[in-house]
Formats: sequence, C-alpha cells, structure tokens
Amino acid sequence: MQRSWDDTFALAWASYIGGTTPVGAMLLDRDGTRVATGANRRYSSEPVAGQLSGSRLAHAELNALAGVDPLTDVRDHTLYSTLEPCSLCVGASIQAGVGTVVYAAPDPYGGAASMRLDNRQVQLRRPDLLAEADLRWRDLGALLVLVFSIEVRRADGIVDAYRDRLPDLVTRAEDDRIRATVRDAAAANAPWNEVRKALTA
Repeated sequence: MQRSWDDTFALAWASYIGGTTPVGAMLLDRDGTRVATGANRRYSSEPVAGQLSGSRLAHAELNALAGVDPLTDVRDHTLYSTLEPCSLCVGASIQAGVGTVVYAAPDPYGGAASMRLDNRQVQLRRPDLLAEADLRWRDLGALLVLVFSIEVRRADGIVDAYRDRLPDLVTRAEDDRIRATVRDAAAANAPWNEVRKALTA
C-alpha cells in the first residue's frame, strides 16, 4: 500500500508544483493493478487527454474516473484519493459504480464522505467510503492542502475548517520551516519521495 499511496501523492505533488489544488487519485482493480489516475487540474491551463483542466470541475477523482471505459465493471475496484472526496467526487464515484473509495486526509471544509442521499441509484451503487488508518498519510494530505491554502491560493475558509477539526496540523502548516520546505521543494521541482521524507522527518 505504501507504493500506491506514494504514487497517488506524487500526482497531488505534481498538482501543487503546477499551481493547483494538491489532490491526486488512483483507481486500482481488485488485484492492485493501476487502472486510471487523475490529478486536480482546476487552475491548470495545460490540456491533458481525457482529463478536465482549467475548470472548477477538474477534480482528481473525477479525472481518474473519466479515464475508465464506461463498459468496465468497477464494483470490485478501489479509488484512492489523497483528500476526502467532495460532493462532486462522491457523485462521480456513484455514477461510475466504484466499489470502494479510500482517502488519506479528511476535508473538514468540503469533504462529503458522510453525505447522505437516498434514491435507488445510491442504494445500489454508493461506494464504501473509508478513511486511511495510517495517520502519516492523513497528515501528509492535510499538510499539502493547508500549505497550498496558506501559501499559494489564500483560502481562509479551508484553513479555519481544519483549525476547528485538526488544529495541530494547522499549527504545523503555519510553521515557517514547513512552509519553506514545501516552497523550496516546489521551486526545485523536487520528486515526491524527497518531499515526503522532509515532511515526516
């Protein structure tokens, strides 16, 4: 699972470097084989075949699921996301018929894992939405989003929502050393594994 999370976080890190919300998603089949990947491309103007870019809808989970053949049965597949899916991405998971969604970090601002809809389609196709048990991945996912929200695209509402639920992570993200580590790594286009090691040291 370490490698799958590292690969998924590498997508999120590429989004960060590209100046957009750092979220990555990867769809694996029941054997753990990669089926599709997606990165958040909301603020990216560079087109990528089969993925949305430069749109408020260009979320990582949506981009991963957009790459799946509509005739592929994904009920036994798992979608991994570095951040708790929002209502758009939970809806996309329902539409795609994904069996399980696992997310690394909670999103107290826009996360929709606890969202409840009650219609026949949701009853038949709602995926299991699970938080990753390993808190290292939770912290990394939250730190990337928080540092991005403080440093790159000021988003006080997101920071405030985290402050209410995970104040220790906000304190870490506001630490000048953490922000400088992320800022310098992004400027150097450092690979994700170096960033992970620096943030977990």
